Amino acid sequence: MDNRIIPRVRPTSGRRSVWPRAIAVFTLTALVSVACGDDKHHSTAASGLPGQPSQSPSAPAAAGTPETPAASPGAGADSSAGAAAAPQAASGAQSPSAASAAAGGNTASGAKSATAAAAPNAPKAAASAGAASGSAKTPGGSAAPGQSVPGQPTPGQPGGGGPAAGATGGGGGATATGVTDTEIKMGMLSELSGPIAVYGQSFPKVAQAFFRERNEAGGIAGRQVKLIVYDDAWDPVRGKAGAKRLVEQDKVFMMCCTQSLNTNAALTPYMDEVKMPYIGVDGLSEEQYNGTWTFPIGTSTAALGELMGPYAYNVMHARKAAIASLTVPGGPQFRDQFKKNFLAAGGEVVYEGDFNTDSPDFSSFIVQARAKGADFITGFLTIVPTIRIEQAAQNQGWKPAAGFGWDTTAYVDKLIEFLGEYSNGTVVQNHMLPYEVDSPGLQEFKKTVGKYYDLKELTYSPWLALTGVAARLTMESIESCGKNLTRDCVRAHVENIHDWDTHWGVKLTFHPGPGVAKRSNISSVFMKVIDKKFVPQTGIVEAPSFKKAT
Repeated sequence: MDNRIIPRVRPTSGRRSVWPRAIAVFTLTALVSVACGDDKHHSTAASGLPGQPSQSPSAPAAAGTPETPAASPGAGADSSAGAAAAPQAASGAQSPSAASAAAGGNTASGAKSATAAAAPNAPKAAASAGAASGSAKTPGGSAAPGQSVPGQPTPGQPGGGGPAAGATGGGGGATATGVTDTEIKMGMLSELSGPIAVYGQSFPKVAQAFFRERNEAGGIAGRQVKLIVYDDAWDPVRGKAGAKRLVEQDKVFMMCCTQSLNTNAALTPYMDEVKMPYIGVDGLSEEQYNGTWTFPIGTSTAALGELMGPYAYNVMHARKAAIASLTVPGGPQFRDQFKKNFLAAGGEVVYEGDFNTDSPDFSSFIVQARAKGADFITGFLTIVPTIRIEQAAQNQGWKPAAGFGWDTTAYVDKLIEFLGEYSNGTVVQNHMLPYEVDSPGLQEFKKTVGKYYDLKELTYSPWLALTGVAARLTMESIESCGKNLTRDCVRAHVENIHDWDTHWGVKLTFHPGPGVAKRSNISSVFMKVIDKKFVPQTGIVEAPSFKKAT
């Protein structure tokens, strides 16, 4: 175990801890093919403590994780999940606890608390190249590893949606790059390794489940969705290389469902350059709202920070705050908005610190915060630094009087798993109704994803549910175009949706153009850890100064 990277933590709850597992690194590009209906080339991803890969820093990049745009395409190994299995009922698979949502599903008052989101373990699947298959329910008859993908589509010509070269067929045929008479080739990036792999290894499984369910029902206008996933390791350079590979070599029709702040901030201008729809991204950084072809569906860190400021002062009774910020897009944006609104409420910011995701020790930050009289600690950190900073305070026998208040990245079971009783009182945010509220979105999520994966093997975070929302919006947008599927048609549909129901208490609206036209969500739900469970404290509230498309 590398103590420079992995926090020196031990689970304090009774649930299983997550320890590094071996990675099966394929020499073939991993292609998540939800069209084929069988589970081939099983791969196992590392699931280190928490969110850390087990590879040493010097290990070579896995196949399907391009370091440069020039990376050559692989052979298209299929690692899709198997055919639909019966949903788990009495099998003992855990799922998030449900509670009644008040006021038509838009508040969480009286909601039952979850048993820590029921997902203590990092997923067993999703290789570095992006196959979300390892713990899928699979019938017999899977192909042996190394076998080629049946029905692999012939890539079309690159461009903004022109017909694929040489492809013909009835019922619409090849109407655009990445589209044939029978298939639609899609691209996705996810954090399958790197500092937040604890989140990202589960995302492709959710997207795959929603696409596969639709494929088994006949597809979209008779075409099957085929998903290709690459690892971005939460690295914008690697993410940009993966996107270029999807666009220029794999020649996908469009991209969707990527929940990676660093990558999405970098890809927004690239999507405009290649004129490709990019639907359902996380929306955490303000940069993602500056594109014409990118459609964020989450709440930005700036909006979350604006809401945390008055909540900390008025509800948590904080008066002197210390702020810890990651030096990535979103970190300073949360900090600046929190400061502005906390100061306006009457509070004081007494200390600030900037950190990288792999910062191993926060002892000095805690020493300084205590010396300055801080009674509240907040910031945008992601889950591993969040655990480390609370552990540093715990190791010093101290807890700020008003507690800790974190953004959406701390709404993960690992917080409770590794901090135990000390986590009680910590406040976190989510950008729509959480898993602790029995919403239509939660029921849909369990039904669809539970067909193909053991729900207890997923790591529950805000973006797991958001991935399902992104997949639904993507499929609806494609379906609206019928047989004559083009990128312009898909973009036009999303740009004109109004009050589209996420099924998680938030409705989305988009308009043509960048800026406010692309800001569809400014929501937050505040939750507090009580008896080692996340318990909603508010319904959905919206950041007042952030205008959204209406």
